[in-house]
Amino acid sequence: MTDGIETILGASLAEIRACHVATRSAVQAAATGGRLLLVGSGNMAQAILRGVRAAGADVAALIEYDARFWGRSVMGLDILPPAEAARRFGTDALCVAAVWSPDHCYAETKHWLGCFGFADVVPAQAAFWSYADEIGPYYQFGPPELYLDCWEEIAAVHARLADAESRAQFAGMLRWRLMMNEAALPQPHPGRIYFDGALVRVGPETCVADIGAYTGDTLQTLLRWTGDAIGRVVAYEPDPQNFERLERYVGALPAGLRERIECRQAAVSSTAGTISFEPSGKPGTIMTGAGSVSVPCIRLDDEFSDRQVDYLKFDVEGFEWEALAGGLATIERCQPALGLSIYHKPDDLFRLPLRAMELCPRHRFHMRAHDDDGIDFILYAVPPRMAPA
Repeated sequence: MTDGIETILGASLAEIRACHVATRSAVQAAATGGRLLLVGSGNMAQAILRGVRAAGADVAALIEYDARFWGRSVMGLDILPPAEAARRFGTDALCVAAVWSPDHCYAETKHWLGCFGFADVVPAQAAFWSYADEIGPYYQFGPPELYLDCWEEIAAVHARLADAESRAQFAGMLRWRLMMNEAALPQPHPGRIYFDGALVRVGPETCVADIGAYTGDTLQTLLRWTGDAIGRVVAYEPDPQNFERLERYVGALPAGLRERIECRQAAVSSTAGTISFEPSGKPGTIMTGAGSVSVPCIRLDDEFSDRQVDYLKFDVEGFEWEALAGGLATIERCQPALGLSIYHKPDDLFRLPLRAMELCPRHRFHMRAHDDDGIDFILYAVPPRMAPA
């Protein structure tokens, strides 16, 4: 196993474990010594704060970018501008960048804090390593053992990737998660998400199922790269606020184009019926099974039982497994391309690709980053008929 890690990560198992031990020690010492600061005050920061307190320690204060938050408090902690935090706690305090957002870049946050004198800055996974039992896994943040214990599976995915860039990006994501090396993160290309013509060919004969259509952002990318040369799109979005914006976007398209786009206010899962949830009008709406809104829940095998679908895009906030499970017959029969979000759960990075490789053994597999800090990391499974010429 050690040789495999060195080959993929360029670091030995001993080096990786030493990084974990040193990081955990530093974070826990700062938390017990009144020197731990969190950057951010939203869901991520609050989850970390609860975990630190559950372990019997505490956070000294919260730091925010936005001046509108300064002077407020969250969970009994002051929200401070960085200069005030430096005056109160010293620039040798340990800062954890506790922000998880498509608008956030850890490297920029680290540089910003350095402008105020803070030299000891770590990303959010440092807190998850230090208080794994108290915080638990969250999106891509999980204990390092999760990856080290599954190295054979990770190596198998790496070996199946079709191009050097995919292997480099996969390795970079692993170095980020296991060694907090932001320099290893691949350069993202947000404007190419799901429809990069260098990876997959979409044309006038193609039927696309946009699963997790949000407000039409994926659809906009599709049209940017294909013009109006698309066959048909079925866009699924359960959140009523997002769905209204999706319909508004489609309604503004030229008549001949919008007639080929069907908007469905529905969730996609492994079983048909209805599902309840609390809408957010944001990208991260979670289908909890309880809430003020109920929408139909459909299976892809029912939707496409008698028609062809050529491209299945999945971005459903951690429910990719369920959505895939409801479309196994469709995938076997239609052999579509897959655009699969693989960052919502810690082990999705390697277990979802393994599942796709089992379902589509003759496809070519690629990985590409489309946002900073590991957000919007996508697996592309491409059948021979849809590979670029």
